[in-house]
Amino acid sequence: MARHSLFKFWAASLATLSLFTPTDCTKLWPNAGALPGIIPAPCRAALTANITCSDFITAREIVNDVPINSQFLKTYCTTDCRRSLQTWATNVNTRCGNTIYNFTNATKQSGNDIAQPMLWAQNVACLAEP
Repeated sequence: MARHSLFKFWAASLATLSLFTPTDCTKLWPNAGALPGIIPAPCRAALTANITCSDFITAREIVNDVPINSQFLKTYCTTDCRRSLQTWATNVNTRCGNTIYNFTNATKQSGNDIAQPMLWAQNVACLAEP
């Protein structure tokens, strides 16, 4: 998938997060039913699991040097958020891996294509070791 399409998909997905999430945890999709049925149930369950971070910083924001509020980083760069994001990414890797799925008519990507950039963005934003 072209980088532009992936970032466009992420922008649309993350823009909707505030509609579905409480302030102390985040989901990329509200439930497994929000993802196409062609994606296996274990993968959909992993992708829709709660992540105990108040919000996310995207890889696109890091690459584009979008300024990040220091107050936000205090909640984003916590041990709980880091562990939760790592656990989520590990589960996505185990249950989805690198198999390419049709997320929308125009978006084809693997679970790892979603999870790994999020983990990388937190590593960079919080200056953490991978």
